[in-house]
Amino acid sequence: HRQVLQRWPVALDGQRVLVEGRVVGLPQGDGADSRFDLQGEIVAPATLARPLRLRVTARDAAAAPRAGEQWRLLVRLAPPRAALNPGGFDTERMLFHQRIDALATVVPSRLARRLAAAGPGIDVLRAGIGDQIRERVTDRDAAALIAGLAIGATADISREQWRVFGATGTVHLVAISGLHVTLFAWLATLGARRAWRRLRLGGRIDREPVAALFGIAAATGYALLAGFGIPAQRTLVMLATWWLVRLAGRRAGGIEIVGLALLAVLALDPLAPLAAGFWLSFAAIAVRIAVDSLRP
Repeated sequence: HRQVLQRWPVALDGQRVLVEGRVVGLPQGDGADSRFDLQGEIVAPATLARPLRLRVTARDAAAAPRAGEQWRLLVRLAPPRAALNPGGFDTERMLFHQRIDALATVVPSRLARRLAAAGPGIDVLRAGIGDQIRERVTDRDAAALIAGLAIGATADISREQWRVFGATGTVHLVAISGLHVTLFAWLATLGARRAWRRLRLGGRIDREPVAALFGIAAATGYALLAGFGIPAQRTLVMLATWWLVRLAGRRAGGIEIVGLALLAVLALDPLAPLAAGFWLSFAAIAVRIAVDSLRP
């Protein structure tokens, strides 16, 4: 499997390399530290040249890249490994599922510089929305929560807030997952059906294609704002599969539809079962099917 072959080898742990790449996702800051993902490749030494997706830690506030920027950095690489305590969170599995090939620490160097500013893109838009939220909402905790729900940026949520969410069992409601995307699509389909009735479109277009169009469009928009990560992509595939079966007029029960969605998801992301959100997504789509089947 490519993901196994691409992992940085243990034999080269601590190797310094010069990399060039684009910042993907939203960088996270914690005091003087900045953490971000870099999709790029090694340019020196030439013998180690290869494309890599890096999870980078920079301890120099002056070199804190923003979403979408192109950077050249001197980094020290390490395999994507982490300690694991029994019953604790499996960080190494998370890194594997997120396709992180190596962990990188920025080494201060005159070679480091920004190669290009960020161009138009969804991550740049998300970063701009996050900046606007922080500027307009004076309460820091409230701003962090709004940013988390709106664009999936949870870096500013404090440890105390996470402690409260954990104690109340609401962590999954804060971190955007397939459940959020499914609920958003469901609300959009309900709105589309009501609009169809109010506009009296029955003689020109069927109701369910309109509901499907608005539902998938709304889910896609929300997934893009949330970063269009693998969980969001997985949920979109599941929703599209369900609507395709329904609109095709095929007689299929909930189990058959969920089974087809499972095959579609695994074709897109064979590593999907490694994430707990995989099972939550299927629970959400099962509830979605059950509720919608009660509607006339």
